[in-house]
Amino acid sequence: MFSNIHTSILTGIILLLPFISTGQKTAVYQDPRKDFKKGLELFHQGMFERAQQQFEKVLQNRYWEQEKKDDLMELDASYYTVVCALELLQPDAEKRLLAFIRDFPEFPKTRLAKFHLGRYYYQHKKYKKTIEWFEKVDIFDLTNAEIIEYRFKLGYCYFYKKNFEEAKPLFESIRNIKSRYYYPANYYYGFISYYRKDYDAALNSFLNIQESRRYGLTMPYYICQIYFMQNRYKKLLEYGIKALDNPNIRHYDEISYLIGQAYFMTRDFSNAIPFLNDYVATGSGLRKEDVYQLAYAQYKSRVYPAAVNNFRKLITYKDSLAQNALYNLADCYLKLGHKDKARSAFINASKYDFDPEIKELAVFNSGKLAYELGFHREAINTFQKFIAAYPDSRHFTRSQELLTDVFLTTRNYKQALRVFESIPVKTPAIKKAYQKVAYFRGVELYNDQKFSEAEEMFDASLKYPVDIDLQASCKFWKGELHYALKNDDRDVTGCLVRHAQHPLLHHPRFRAVVPRTGHH
Repeated sequence: MFSNIHTSILTGIILLLPFISTGQKTAVYQDPRKDFKKGLELFHQGMFERAQQQFEKVLQNRYWEQEKKDDLMELDASYYTVVCALELLQPDAEKRLLAFIRDFPEFPKTRLAKFHLGRYYYQHKKYKKTIEWFEKVDIFDLTNAEIIEYRFKLGYCYFYKKNFEEAKPLFESIRNIKSRYYYPANYYYGFISYYRKDYDAALNSFLNIQESRRYGLTMPYYICQIYFMQNRYKKLLEYGIKALDNPNIRHYDEISYLIGQAYFMTRDFSNAIPFLNDYVATGSGLRKEDVYQLAYAQYKSRVYPAAVNNFRKLITYKDSLAQNALYNLADCYLKLGHKDKARSAFINASKYDFDPEIKELAVFNSGKLAYELGFHREAINTFQKFIAAYPDSRHFTRSQELLTDVFLTTRNYKQALRVFESIPVKTPAIKKAYQKVAYFRGVELYNDQKFSEAEEMFDASLKYPVDIDLQASCKFWKGELHYALKNDDRDVTGCLVRHAQHPLLHHPRFRAVVPRTGHH
């Protein structure tokens, strides 16, 4: 019987040996510090799931020997377990970390927990909360890499909120440090500088990131824009034309347009045309100013039919651009030999007051073309208005000369003389015309038997002896007039006959003014 009982106990002991052995091994060989160290290594390697397992292992298994209990390591393990939960986006991670911060406010790692909570909110695009928690962080608790990350993410949150004053210095502090945030920090710093019109700073940042895979295809457009804003047209052409070699570049059409603008601003109109023409042809975001620049470049390059087509697109706007377009359109028509169309365009340009100089020139040219086309009444009205409105114009004298020519053509000598008398300083051309008009007016008065007045006109003509033949003819007439007056007009008919036989009067220039006979 004893033997059976002993056998049973011995068998039970043998069966329990593996468990006793295992339990003794755990108590003797399990080292929580080793597990914690392993978890920390995994954490810094970014292997958060395995690291979390190690830290939880520390929290679960480190109480075999209560006398060796380490409260600090327990808190560290708890901290890292929650941070791993954040990195792994576990549902209760935010709640657990907030509880940790609340429960252990004096624990050194709590200050770092605020940084991780800010990162968590940044990852979830909760930028207001990110700012709230990042502002509680002391950067002296962070590593160099974490400081760069902290400044970039806080800077971005401020940027997103359009608080550029706070964002700019954060980006500036890290934009020259080679890190994963080097390109984005330069990108956002550059845009803040660009927005504030600090083009030098913006250009410096954009040039730093033009080799970036993420930003490189976008930067040439902004770099070209800055060169244009700075009036560095040569640099824009040099950089922009090279940039267009890459067909994948973003804002390709806009860069092409800026190149056309640069050529235009340097007055290289022939090279500007293809770039401006391509942009206008797209029709996307087109402004009337773009059409005008293309038309003007074509006009200056003597591509008149194309210029006419584009200027005509602008003449309905009724603004300063339309006035300029009409004036240039008129000149294109002149170059193409369409004087009547040019006259109409000048007339329309003269109706606007946006540019006084263009208005003045348009009035003068419309009158000049009316004169050349034989629209005498229109020419007279236009020149009279011009003379009254623009006494200081450089075309004032010429307008007077043309007006007198119209009066001569229409034989309105009386009106022509009034114009001459209003001219204080008479040019050689005016004197020559005055000599002719006074002479013809004298003949006209003679024919009307107003001999005293006729003599006054012959005297006036002789004041400006520019044309020798006309001077001789005038003297001849005056001599005959004296003879007639001396004989009390009794031999006027005979005088007129003798005048008609004078060889000068048969000269083609004077044939039309032979006095009429048969008045007595």
